[in-house]
Amino acid sequence: MFAKLFAFLILLAVSYTGGVFFFPEIANQYGNKDINANILLLKAKLDDFASKDATTSSLIDSAKSVAWPYVDQAKNVLGQTQDTVKQLNQTIEEKSKQVQEAKDSIQNTYKALDNTKQSLEKLSSFSSSGSLSATSSTH
Repeated sequence: MFAKLFAFLILLAVSYTGGVFFFPEIANQYGNKDINANILLLKAKLDDFASKDATTSSLIDSAKSVAWPYVDQAKNVLGQTQDTVKQLNQTIEEKSKQVQEAKDSIQNTYKALDNTKQSLEKLSSFSSSGSLSATSSTH
């Protein structure tokens, strides 16, 4: 129901605008003169645009001149983003190398501590077995 009402209002607006375009004198007698003036101003602008000798190439050139600064700006932003991504990748690689080196250093330290522990255990067992032998031989 709402869609039908909305479609009817759109149809009414388009019909009214067409009436103002093609029969402005009649529309001014029965319609709102301020709205009619705005519609006629739009018609005048459209007629002025259509009457200019605008070729397809001139329209494309005009669009290019308008859009080109935005394209350049987008390229600059894209370039800056790529530079930032490269810097981030380099930083990540450097930090990964540092973490790997720290991991290797910790593993080497752990191995050295483990070797030291084993050496101390051997020394301790050697020393205690030697003192046991020495005490047992004196008895």
